[in-house]
Amino acid sequence: ALTVLTTPVAAPVLEGNPWVRHIHLLRRTPRHYLSLVRAVRDARYDVVVDGKITRGASFVRSPALTMMSRAPLRLGVGGGNHALVYNLCVERFDRTTTHMVEGSASLARPFGVDPASVDLRPELFLSSDERRHAERQWLTAAAQHETYGGRWLVNLSAGGAERRWPPDRWVALLRHLRARRPHATIGVMGVTAEWDAVQHVARSVRASAVPAPTLRDALAMVGSAAHVLTSNTSITHAASAFAVP
Repeated sequence: ALTVLTTPVAAPVLEGNPWVRHIHLLRRTPRHYLSLVRAVRDARYDVVVDGKITRGASFVRSPALTMMSRAPLRLGVGGGNHALVYNLCVERFDRTTTHMVEGSASLARPFGVDPASVDLRPELFLSSDERRHAERQWLTAAAQHETYGGRWLVNLSAGGAERRWPPDRWVALLRHLRARRPHATIGVMGVTAEWDAVQHVARSVRASAVPAPTLRDALAMVGSAAHVLTSNTSITHAASAFAVP
């Protein structure tokens, strides 16, 4: 029985996941943290896996919660003083040479799983309503410009400014795509705060601005696309989960 501890922002990724029995939400207030500690301790978990594998050797929130869980088996990245918290340690990896997904997969080794022998792509699960809503969005976009030559989803948003392309770069790229694929249905999406940029890019290349106000809306658009263009790694991982290039 698998329980996941995550933030309210990330929790929607796990909606509909049949492998997850329960989700603990981590809110950054002292009162909630104390309540979370009690809930984790009362659950009497047999194993706690700390997924923060890029951390240096230090006592911070996640190792502290792992220790306070009183779980007999506590798995995390080794190094420094971490052996005081974890009685199952995996080797810390170099992010400059090892992909984050491969590094995370090393946490499966203590359970007898060889990461090289399994498919490491993530899994996402959409509801029927989410799929129908995304399908309506694509049909509307195709009808708007009478384009029925394949679905290209363009995501403008990114987590940090260093990963965010300026709109004129997107316009130049999509004009090239439009010239190569004149009948393609192109949907452009982004976070609500960037809606003006989304509309500007869409108007410039005979594409449709696609509202995706929630993370689940964005995931449904990714899962129903034929191709995805993005500078954002989270959307890239989502495309991988749906096997969308």
